[in-house]
Amino acid sequence: MDHNEKKHVKIGETKFLMGSFVLLICFSVAVFAFLGSYMGRESERTIDNLGNMYMSSMGERISQHFETIINLRLEQAETVVTVVSPDGGDTAQIHEELIYRTEVRDFDSLALCSESGEFETLYGEEAVLVDPESFMGSLREGKNKVAVAANSSGEQVVLFGVIADYPMSSGERSIAMVAGVPAQYISDELALEKEDIEMYAHIIREDGTFVIRDTGMEYADYPSYVRGIYKDDADSVDAYIEDLLRTLKEGRDYFAILEFDGGRQQVITVSLPYSEWNLVIVLPF
Repeated sequence: MDHNEKKHVKIGETKFLMGSFVLLICFSVAVFAFLGSYMGRESERTIDNLGNMYMSSMGERISQHFETIINLRLEQAETVVTVVSPDGGDTAQIHEELIYRTEVRDFDSLALCSESGEFETLYGEEAVLVDPESFMGSLREGKNKVAVAANSSGEQVVLFGVIADYPMSSGERSIAMVAGVPAQYISDELALEKEDIEMYAHIIREDGTFVIRDTGMEYADYPSYVRGIYKDDADSVDAYIEDLLRTLKEGRDYFAILEFDGGRQQVITVSLPYSEWNLVIVLPF
């Protein structure tokens, strides 16, 4: 092989090596890009799964705590009914005994409720039920029930209705004794379960109206709240609200990962006992 042929061979080998090297680099870049994208998706999926587990656990904890609070208050009211006999004297004496027994248990109001839905307030402010049909329906069926009402000062109160047969001043017999506490009491108790993280918890009805809202909120209902803070994503927000309310009306719990205004958040709802209420937990991340 002469000198020129050797030169051409070396040039060919050099081009081949350079081409191979370039292809290797391109292949490596593609592989790393794929791995980066894959790992990013896997990391996001892992974060979502961990968030899902955390939210489910938190929802269960708050729901159980809510049930504990409600059960405690219902048991206290039932204890009053157990110790105060409906035949323990005249109507005024029975009422006085009921008042004493409920006041020492830190209830802020007390009333007797008739079959027709008439309330006789024994102490505290009179209250008007927000959802009287559901509350009275349960009491007439002999079931304890929890409801929200507004007192004469315009403040929200939570009422605990327990089955009780007592004489009323009108001459009727009651079907239930109804003791009340401020709604803020329930809100404060639930707030104790919130850890030191940016998390929001509300209690809403199936139509989205608030029963108890997170501190500092001024909106009348949850849909208005979401639409008010995510004005740039109106279509996505409307779709979310429609899906949420449909799920609640079907009596099912709700879970979703939402992306509004460039941020992500997890939302979970849990139905609460003794009521038609739903706990809503929102965790931004």
